[in-house]
Amino acid sequence: MTTHKRRSEPDSEGLHRIWLSEDQARKLCSPDNLPIDKPFEEKQVLEREPIYYRLYLQKKMGRPPVYFGETGLEERTREVYHRCFKSARDMNVIRDFAAFFPDLVFDASWLIELINKNPDFQDPVKGGPHSRLLRALGYGFLTASDPKNKIKSWLLIARWERGKKVVKVFQTEFSRIYKREDWKLATETWRHKEVSKKVQELTRKHPVLLPVSNKLADYLCHKRAHLAAVLVAHKLERVPIRKLEGRSRP
Repeated sequence: MTTHKRRSEPDSEGLHRIWLSEDQARKLCSPDNLPIDKPFEEKQVLEREPIYYRLYLQKKMGRPPVYFGETGLEERTREVYHRCFKSARDMNVIRDFAAFFPDLVFDASWLIELINKNPDFQDPVKGGPHSRLLRALGYGFLTASDPKNKIKSWLLIARWERGKKVVKVFQTEFSRIYKREDWKLATETWRHKEVSKKVQELTRKHPVLLPVSNKLADYLCHKRAHLAAVLVAHKLERVPIRKLEGRSRP
């Protein structure tokens, strides 16, 4: 039997990446070796873009960059959706599986078993579990059939990611105002004038903030830097406030 040894070679950036055989790579990212302890988190990363998922697994392993085999990633992807469905019993999981990975659906043993164990699958009752299963698969394949739907989903997630960064940047910027000595010693009137100047500066630079300028000024006057930053990110990146505040997944 041939033994495949790991090879570590520097790439163009000088980073040493580990090269594995297909079988080694499959075992490396299998749930037995790398537990799927947060299936919904993995599902969310999977639906962003394949490159993000590879980076996610590398970070989880805490090892030098590894080139994973496609077979191993496909098996893990099927299992991630299986565990999400098993946990939530939500047909939306099946819909997302068919929408983002239509090529993996037909080889998912857990999904095939779910279909085969339903005796009335060929003649489902309207509104029943088997009907909802078919509808979820149908909607998923319909989404997959139009690339614009997947691109739109990726764009929404990208906007959400940018929005989170915008919140951090502006929260830091607003918080600096309150640390200034002149702010601490100033009167309420002077603070309102300073806030007004800041809001005018922001609206000149970002006219989209004009409709919320009064609300933004109110947040800043009351030292609510985080809410002010969320409001700015909401308008600049067109991301719902509840998502920027962490109350909803993208």
